[in-house]
Amino acid sequence: MHELNGFRVEPPPGYRMDEAMSSWRAPLSDRLSASFIAQSKKTRLGATLEELTTETVMELSTSLGAGLKDMSKAEFTFDDGGTGMLLGFTLQTGNGPFRQYFALRLSGDRLCTLTVTASATGLDQRGADALLASISSLRVAS
Repeated sequence: MHELNGFRVEPPPGYRMDEAMSSWRAPLSDRLSASFIAQSKKTRLGATLEELTTETVMELSTSLGAGLKDMSKAEFTFDDGGTGMLLGFTLQTGNGPFRQYFALRLSGDRLCTLTVTASATGLDQRGADALLASISSLRVAS
């Protein structure tokens, strides 16, 4: 039996979890709702973190277009000492600017991504640090 945010489902015998995604929302602030999204999926055989990061940057640039500003990319160390990549950017929308952090962590053939979005208006260093603390809590399940 698998629980999914208030629901339970029994997959057919022999089926296993392939991809999972969860999303959390914060209360509305400045007409923008902050969100935290985690996704785990299988990657292609032999894919490296750098390749997956480059593909992600290309996808974001293509899908978000000219509104994408202040893109940064850096290696990121999680609380358990594991490493990944952290992308950061600002995007202008009709409701105002928002800041998004996109973290990638590869473990074997599984990629976990975390996407954290918050209003850029009023996002001070303390607020950014709180978002990064949530990202750094990602660890490989044992």
